[in-house]
Amino acid sequence: MLVLMLFFITFLAALVFVLKKKNMHIWFGRYLYGIFIRPKPKGLKHIMFCFVDHYEPQWKNKDNIALERSRVDRWYVDYPKVAEKHLDADGCHPKHTFFYPEEEWSGYTNPDTQFHIK
Repeated sequence: MLVLMLFFITFLAALVFVLKKKNMHIWFGRYLYGIFIRPKPKGLKHIMFCFVDHYEPQWKNKDNIALERSRVDRWYVDYPKVAEKHLDADGCHPKHTFFYPEEEWSGYTNPDTQFHIK
């Protein structure tokens, strides 16, 4: 019995250590609540997806603004052609945004920035 208690205490200590180390303690309790306690919804369920495009316009292209702009222009022309083929349950087409490093922004687009922290 003592061995079982020691194993259980060691397991709990290791679990707490891992949860804290990975900052999982912030959301893990709520996650367990959602799995085991929260009432299950009835009827239609909505599933939402978020696709994020990590875009770096200067990738392998440090000083060629014309190439950067042609890449963005192509995306603005071609993406709507792809998106118009798809609708969600509310009849909306997919939306798209670029995330890329603020230090590479040339003012040509209106991006959501991604900060590179060194």
